[in-house]
Amino acid sequence: MCIVVLCVLTLALLLSAASAQGPGAGEPHIRPARPPGRVRRPVVNPYADVNWDTAHQVHSLSHIHTGWGDAPPIYRRVRALYDRGIRHFAFSNYYPSAPYYPLDQYLPDLPDDVITSPNAEHHTMTNTPLHFNSLGSFFRSGSPQGQQPKGVRRTWQHAFRATLDNLQFDDGGGVTINHPVWSKLTIAQVIEMFDYDPRVLGIEVYNDTCEKRTDTPQLGWSDEYWQIMLGTGRFVIGFFVIDHSDDDPLGRNVLLVPEVTEHEALRAYRRGAFYGALRGTARINRIAVDMPFISIETDKGEKVRFITQKGVVQETEGNQAKYRLTGQEVFVRIEVDCPDGERLFSQPIMFVASPVK
Repeated sequence: MCIVVLCVLTLALLLSAASAQGPGAGEPHIRPARPPGRVRRPVVNPYADVNWDTAHQVHSLSHIHTGWGDAPPIYRRVRALYDRGIRHFAFSNYYPSAPYYPLDQYLPDLPDDVITSPNAEHHTMTNTPLHFNSLGSFFRSGSPQGQQPKGVRRTWQHAFRATLDNLQFDDGGGVTINHPVWSKLTIAQVIEMFDYDPRVLGIEVYNDTCEKRTDTPQLGWSDEYWQIMLGTGRFVIGFFVIDHSDDDPLGRNVLLVPEVTEHEALRAYRRGAFYGALRGTARINRIAVDMPFISIETDKGEKVRFITQKGVVQETEGNQAKYRLTGQEVFVRIEVDCPDGERLFSQPIMFVASPVK
């Protein structure tokens, strides 16, 4: 009940903040979607084409920097993350914001089972404090540290278009909106950016650096924005990232791919065929929609929560659970707590059509 009240109050506050900014500040309208009213099959299920019995679970980083200053050299950073199970690296540097790709150009002894993708983090736009990643794109902006120009120096619309025009694959990758709460973006601004193009994939729900390197750890979480955006019927993919952190880094995306290739990794990101994790010490073995139920199986979960636009609607002890649909769901997503502090996050399964995309 408290979670439901919190969601309602949060939505009201964010709507009030948007309205206070003046005419048009609340556009596009943040209007909660109407549930279907009867039990029906999902409109969007990112796991529909996943064969859980044969899929490779590839641990991936969509936002990670090679570092500078007192950060470890690139080879130590890759080795440390490799030892933690990471197999897909999409380094997202700035100064300049340019792909660190192919990675074996910088690390000739890269392990054979590592795959990489072009990526960069872009910033300093003329009409927003946004940071975003160009996952799977060759778009570059800015100059080396200490030189000019700094950042994009154009509108975010220009930067998004340049990113999408330079994608490595037509059916993979796209734009991720980074740490929107830390960046002080309003929910209306984030929705406007998300609605720009279907290849704007979603938002960073968890950013380790924003949680650990600020006086306000809550800035690392944008889960309230995620909840509100999903409640409008938009299929917003959630990303879980390390960013700059070095000590006990948290955040990764576990891609579900039929083959371990760069192309399949970026296709999984485009479709949302992955789940988020903090530590990478537990796994989801299956998520299934068997009408009228949604079920999940994990290897070591101890508590499972099913979440809709109303908040947590069911909590089950154990490593597997089943939720019966009522027809009142705009979306369903799942969170799992594990004994060692690991947390797992499914992508949303949508039951209403997006108002835009």
